[in-house]
Amino acid sequence: MNTPSRLRFQGRPASGASSSPKPLQRPNEEISPLLALTLKSLLPASYSFEIPKTLSLIRRLNAKRVGLQLPEGLLMFACTISDILSSFGAVECVVLGDVTYGACCIDDYTAIELGVDLLVHYGHSCLVPMDQVGIPTMYVFVEIQVNETHLLNTIKHNFPKALEVELEEKGDASVEIAIEVGGSAGDQLEDERPIRLATVSTVQFLNAVQLLADNFPESKPKRGAKNTISGPIALTPGSSSPSPVDASDSLALTRLKSSRKLEIVVPQIRPLSPGEILGCTSPSLSTYNVDGILYIGDGRFHLESIMLANPTLPAFRYDPYSKKLTREFYDHPAMQNIRKEAMVQAKRQLDSEKEWAVVLGTLGRQGNRRVLESISSHITSVSTNAPRVIPLLMSELSPIKASLLPSISTFIQTSCPRLSIDWGYAFPKPLLSPYEAGLVLGKLDGREIDGKQQMDFYADDGWGEWTPRFGMGRKKTKAISQSSNR
Repeated sequence: MNTPSRLRFQGRPASGASSSPKPLQRPNEEISPLLALTLKSLLPASYSFEIPKTLSLIRRLNAKRVGLQLPEGLLMFACTISDILSSFGAVECVVLGDVTYGACCIDDYTAIELGVDLLVHYGHSCLVPMDQVGIPTMYVFVEIQVNETHLLNTIKHNFPKALEVELEEKGDASVEIAIEVGGSAGDQLEDERPIRLATVSTVQFLNAVQLLADNFPESKPKRGAKNTISGPIALTPGSSSPSPVDASDSLALTRLKSSRKLEIVVPQIRPLSPGEILGCTSPSLSTYNVDGILYIGDGRFHLESIMLANPTLPAFRYDPYSKKLTREFYDHPAMQNIRKEAMVQAKRQLDSEKEWAVVLGTLGRQGNRRVLESISSHITSVSTNAPRVIPLLMSELSPIKASLLPSISTFIQTSCPRLSIDWGYAFPKPLLSPYEAGLVLGKLDGREIDGKQQMDFYADDGWGEWTPRFGMGRKKTKAISQSSNR
């Protein structure tokens, strides 16, 4: 049986446990010449694995066994890091080899069973705070340095015109006019609204987001400057200066000098850092008044998250590895039709007395018991003929595993909404996310089953009880308010 691939909703190809310990402070330490030489020889200089801080923490804790957990993109460095820590820290290193999709997969439970004294989790931010995990834990973001000159020049040469073209095609922008030297039209420049670009990334490239925020907005063009067309232009890989390219090789990015300035907007959805997004958690940009999205990073998984949260905004991606800027597309109608069909099919079975499975993810801390109990309670209270709820505990749910349970008419998985969005079409029965289950069960007043998605899964202020952190933001706000009134 062939395993189906993840369905990419792309409109058209884009170019080119125990008691909780106190939070641990990471002490700084001078690097010995031998360690510095080892790091330079064995690990890429642009990746920050924070080896000296890790060694210092090992000594402070007097740790004897260290657990290393890395996502698949960094797993190639696991053995090297293990050798370095073992040699310089006199510890035994254990690599947790199960797949790690995100920060929700931090596996302190397994680490405790393995007798680990310190767990080092690489590649993700502190979604599960250090004072809530069962053992001393160190998060290493693995910040990756980018070619700053190339990134800045790429943005300067392609924006804001790339977004102005998008607005003109939608009819949201005024017609471009040439401003002659000494012309009165130059006075209009002061009144033109800046083009605002929401810039986001994963935790590895937040330094690049900050770089753009520090360098924009730029000053407005001089009065009397004349707009000219210099032809299709983009930055080629490995270059820090613009070079002409064939228009068929680049989506856009016609070089037309603009009379409007560019503003970089860094949005935030707590508890994430400003500019940070997850594959399941991205900010809605309706309150930011932006014209487009710029994602810095490779791949599309995280980019698609903010595109799902803001389906009407044009999106661009700057890949720090290939050094290409591309216009990205997502076929929202196709995805929404598929998800709507799955929800309608599940809704027809509400009064059928069939079996529904509510799946609790066991991959690290991915599952949330409160979400499972909430959904199960809503299902059983639908009617006297409500489906029978069967809890399922699985680290990973696949179409093959689902086919081994023919009596189940509907699956509701609580691990990650993207599993349903990206893979739901491949399952033999409806595979709903917690949010979609809320729609089917009629628990979201005023919302229709239209296939549109909610990307607030790990947000503090997520407004639905299908989210693991539901109410956390409101509780914090209330506590702060009460404290200020004392």
